[in-house]
Amino acid sequence: MGSKPGADGLLNEIEAARVLGLSVATLRNYRWLGRGLAYLELGRAVRYALEDLEEWVQHIEAIPGVASDEGFIAAREGPA
Repeated sequence: MGSKPGADGLLNEIEAARVLGLSVATLRNYRWLGRGLAYLELGRAVRYALEDLEEWVQHIEAIPGVASDEGFIAAREGPA
């Protein structure tokens, strides 16, 4: 996906945003809303595992016609 994890194997929010093609503000909003992306809080630092980001993207791409994470969240939560 183009970005390399740090020595701990994790990406900071700037790197994760770059990998996903999103803004840092969007990632922060997703965390606040409790949306689909898995992340770790290490003290005040937020980190993302590259494999979690790749999995999230694969889930979105696997749902026909879904251009946002809405489909991923619906698929993960199951039918309404």
